[in-house]
Amino acid sequence: MEETVSVINNRDLKLAAIFHYPGKTIAYPAVIVLHGFTGSKEEEHIAALCRDLHKKNICAIRFDMSGLGESEGTLENDYRLSHYIDDIDAIYQELRKQYFIDSANIGIVGHSMGGKAALLYAARNPQIRSVCAISAPAQMGDAAAFKNDLKDVIPK
Repeated sequence: MEETVSVINNRDLKLAAIFHYPGKTIAYPAVIVLHGFTGSKEEEHIAALCRDLHKKNICAIRFDMSGLGESEGTLENDYRLSHYIDDIDAIYQELRKQYFIDSANIGIVGHSMGGKAALLYAARNPQIRSVCAISAPAQMGDAAAFKNDLKDVIPK
């Protein structure tokens, strides 16, 4: 099944999402699927991955980050990597509320900038069961900016 849903982030913006699930009779594992830089949940490779996960009895959710696609916000004010990570957390928290989601088995996959966001979110959330980054950039901006992204993750 495929269902259009909305999730409110911590800045009170509505995130447009599409939820793929095999049913609601048992608790299924789930994967959050992230688009890349200026991408959207409607990109064919993102949608195809969700459909393939669904065929394997894994729930998947894809969404437009705030400021892009059908989600609320503007590119100018809301399109930030830090906001993307906050948006991921809003989606993650919403998944955990669903009785048909095995909250101990939630993973995340992202493409391009979504891959970097997936790595950063998973590094900060040990409850994420698995992470996959596809063509994630090694850095965005200068080396100092990248180091700041990981300052809470890299051991001293």
